[in-house]
Amino acid sequence: MSIRILRGGESFGSDERACLFESTTEWAFGPVFRAAEDGTSAADVAEQFLAWVVGERGLSNKILPPGDELAHLYDEFITGREG
Repeated sequence: MSIRILRGGESFGSDERACLFESTTEWAFGPVFRAAEDGTSAADVAEQFLAWVVGERGLSNKILPPGDELAHLYDEFITGREG
């Protein structure tokens, strides 16, 4: 099991959106990442989020928390990134 990033696609454009997915089950979950105002691609923002969750929050890159807790972490990450 491993968390990966699914990038853009034809319906979204080259790299305007990205999401997390679990590679064994091929199940997508969590927020839809968008490109940042500073020009960082959506996939890079998703990578930064995973690195932040694993590095600063000490969570596993193989198992992320469910729904509400993941949403709270995402909000905290985005707020810190923008501030």
